[in-house]
Amino acid sequence: MRAPLVVLCILALQARAQETAAPPVLEAPTGEVQPPPGARPGQADWTLHRHLGGFFRMTLGGGYLSTTPSPSGAASFSSGAATLSVAAGGAVAEDWILAADTWVYAAPASKLGKDWTFGVSALGLNITHYFMPANVFIAFVPAVTLVTVSDRNDETVRETQAGFGARFSLGKEWWVGDHWGIGLAVEGFFASNHEQASAQPVWTTIGGSVVFSATYN
Repeated sequence: MRAPLVVLCILALQARAQETAAPPVLEAPTGEVQPPPGARPGQADWTLHRHLGGFFRMTLGGGYLSTTPSPSGAASFSSGAATLSVAAGGAVAEDWILAADTWVYAAPASKLGKDWTFGVSALGLNITHYFMPANVFIAFVPAVTLVTVSDRNDETVRETQAGFGARFSLGKEWWVGDHWGIGLAVEGFFASNHEQASAQPVWTTIGGSVVFSATYN
């Protein structure tokens, strides 16, 4: 009788030990996005407030531009200007963004003609880097540029050849949603464009502005 009793006691102790044993620790699969420091337990989306995946940004603001022909002879002028830009792309690594970017500056050009508007439009590659956790960013956009002068009916009066330019930005954004941020930035640009006729001057345009931004990332 003693042997069966001993066996039953051993089986009971083993069952008790299995019930109280700690569950195994499961390691996160390699290659997946790891949670950032401070992530909430059970948080499903670890990309919250991080610069990963698709990217979209729009900016709107106002500033100043100045254009000068070279060689001199044609009219040059300086004026307040409005600016708009739209960029779409994605993160190539966390906090590093590549995006197609189109932007425009427009200013009244009464010195060139009554009710005329001087415009610089561009299409380029936006290279943005975020400094986290401050959510401060810098951006550089080399671009193909075009200068146009239009009349009050929005008909083109003068237009240059495609040229080269760039835009530089420094800004900060604040999260207002899981993936949306709004911000404020200062930016500057330059553009160099030849007139259509080879004997005509080269227009060199520089400017800067303060812009508001809305970004999805």
